[in-house]
Formats: sequence, structure tokens, C-alpha cells
Amino acid sequence: MAARFQDKVVCVTGASAGIGEAAARRFAGEGAKVVLSARGAERLEAVVASIRAAGGTAHGVIADVGVDADAQRLLDETVATFGGLDVLVNNAGLHHRGPVLDRSAAELADMVHVNLRAPVLLTRLALPLLQARGG
Repeated sequence: MAARFQDKVVCVTGASAGIGEAAARRFAGEGAKVVLSARGAERLEAVVASIRAAGGTAHGVIADVGVDADAQRLLDETVATFGGLDVLVNNAGLHHRGPVLDRSAAELADMVHVNLRAPVLLTRLALPLLQARGG
């Protein structure tokens, strides 16, 4: 039986832990070529190495998707590495613990930037790539 995502190119943001890591592992297990993105190098590199050790195809990109240039670089590196993009998983997010009343205006703005603006921008940048491959 063929894997559901055999040779599909999947980009997962926030992939160094939690849901993003689990999604990246699952896609790789289903045959996808996975590009994992996160801000922190150490954990990201460990997850990429673990996926490869399990027989998956993975590439890590250290990027802050809240930074426009990093978002574009992530997609550019995805295409340069695997030739296109079939699936985008916007998983990166920012959360401050505690009541919203205890958050500064700057912290709230940061959350909106990373949790709302960044995925919208990344999706907009990725749409031509996704459409080109029927994703």
C-alpha cells in the first residue's frame, strides 16, 4: 500500500516541538518530503535528525515566520531543496501564559503578529507554489 503523501513536499512551521513536531513526523511517516521550520536551531536539528534516522526525508530551516524575509526564505529554501510545495502547515504560534489583563500592549501586538499576520502572509506567499502543484 502506498503512503498517502509519498513524495509530496510539506512545510511545517513551529515544527521543533508539540503539534508541529508530531505533524512533521506523521507526514514523513506517510512518505512526504518534509521541511521543518522553527526559530531555535538545537531542537529543530534534533527533530530533523530523528526523522531521518527513522527513514524519513526532512530538511530544517531556522526561521521566524513573523519576519517577512524569513517567511520568503523558508519558501525559497523549500523549493530549492525539494522542487516545490504541496502542503503548508501554519503551526507556529506565540502564547503568553496568564491573564490577558497582565499582558502589555507590546506582548499582545506580538501575539497578533505571529499568530494572525504571519500565517496569512506565509499562506499568501505560498499560494502560487501550492496552486502550481495542485495543493
